[in-house]
Amino acid sequence: AVGGGDSAPKEKSSFSVLSMLQGRRPRRGPKPKWACSACSSRNTGSSEVCSACGAVRETPPESTLPKRSAPPPMPGGASPAAAAGDVDDDAVEDIRDEEKADENADTEASTTKLSFCVTRVTGRIHLLDAEGKPLAVNFKPGDWELIRERGDFAEGSPLREEAEQRVVARFLREWASLKATEQRQLMDEVLRLPLRSRLQQRLLATAKSTKRKAGRPKAEKGRGEGQETEAKPVCAWR
Repeated sequence: AVGGGDSAPKEKSSFSVLSMLQGRRPRRGPKPKWACSACSSRNTGSSEVCSACGAVRETPPESTLPKRSAPPPMPGGASPAAAAGDVDDDAVEDIRDEEKADENADTEASTTKLSFCVTRVTGRIHLLDAEGKPLAVNFKPGDWELIRERGDFAEGSPLREEAEQRVVARFLREWASLKATEQRQLMDEVLRLPLRSRLQQRLLATAKSTKRKAGRPKAEKGRGEGQETEAKPVCAWR
């Protein structure tokens, strides 16, 4: 050999590039031998029975790879992708728009020129100004959209403003969300948004009145019975 090296001629592989292009696979070598579990004799890899004692070849146990466990749930039901910041930009923008709309609605409700009264007898909603004076507009809850689209409000009426019309729509939504018993408690009153605040005020006033009556001596309970109840604004259409 040139250079004094001990290089032996390499054996050519029978699997060529042409064979690979023709779709043929390289030949696999013989299967490794296995040891019999009964007599420890060595057997060829293709045999399924021990040639010495006739024992059947045991099937090796399947490899148990560790299963990938699901990631633990995130607080508030958020997905790990959301916690990692992989959130759809459009979804985030929609949430921000809703929050902004809620803030604007709260601002409009706090600065509105309107108040409301729902009559117990007819169930009609009367629109009042900020001082509780009638605006000559009353309707059933389901008729508001038709009235708004018609738009024939009196000159100078706050209902000509879109912001005030949105306040009316919000009142209708809040009124519809109340239970029937809660609606009855607020009928024939001058109401302003939010309605839940008025309900809480009434509950607190009722609790205080009940507590005072419970602590009053029996001899005094008959006197001034009607003086303990809260004076509430009453509509003129009661």
